[in-house]
Amino acid sequence: SAADLYLREALPAIDAPVRVAAAAAALKNIGIVVRRVASFDIDFVSGRDWNASVVRVTHRRTGAVSTFSVLVSGNGVDVKLTVASVVAPFGESVVLTVPDLPEHEARILLSRLAADA
Repeated sequence: SAADLYLREALPAIDAPVRVAAAAAALKNIGIVVRRVASFDIDFVSGRDWNASVVRVTHRRTGAVSTFSVLVSGNGVDVKLTVASVVAPFGESVVLTVPDLPEHEARILLSRLAADA
């Protein structure tokens, strides 16, 4: 059915706040600080190290707040973003790549990486 196709092929497997936090950290890693991604406000709680950030993501409509630790590793289009909720038990994390990010932010990231190449 169409619903099954949507769930299997179109709906991102990774929750939006996780993808948004990863995108914000990836852009920060190349010198672009964003304060909004889609319907979320972004706040960098800490992260003096360019490769690691604690990112607070707040949904503007619902007010739901999620805080993630994001570690950026790799170079160029091979960048990997390890994201863990700061409240997750046992430090559970997920690793994202550029295709997992929100489309607009992924395009910004890729265009900057292409320009620097």
